[in-house]
Amino acid sequence: MTYDVLAVPAAPPSASPASSSSSSSSSSSSTPAPTPAWVPKRELEGAEALAGAVKVARLEGRGKMAAAAAELGSLPQGPHVGPQTTSNASRAMEQLFFRLGGLKTIGKALDSFFARLAVRVAMSTHLKSRTDSVDDSTIDEVIVTPGFYCSLIF
Repeated sequence: MTYDVLAVPAAPPSASPASSSSSSSSSSSSTPAPTPAWVPKRELEGAEALAGAVKVARLEGRGKMAAAAAELGSLPQGPHVGPQTTSNASRAMEQLFFRLGGLKTIGKALDSFFARLAVRVAMSTHLKSRTDSVDDSTIDEVIVTPGFYCSLIF
């Protein structure tokens, strides 16, 4: 089963199932589902950030780095959140991944998650450097290592 985390619920959580089923049966084909009157700002910014991160990744993939940098600068940064909020979010992600089963499955899911373009755009520089198989600084270190060229020649 796949969940759309960006989907807006059709009815507020306080609505009773009986009232929502009777209203949806009468207008199920012609009108869209009603949206809640209020959506948290954090969710709206998250949806905008995801769409923007995908756009940034596509621009970078096409080699349009200046446009990608401009788009990245225009993305919502979100409010400063405290360590407890960050900890709660990471705990929720941890629990979600560990519902998948064994360590191999979890590892594959994490590899896939961190390889997603939008996630890579949102990653901190520190985490990006740890997940890149070879980055520029590694290449520079290898090249300036004494004897590197000699080992290639001989």
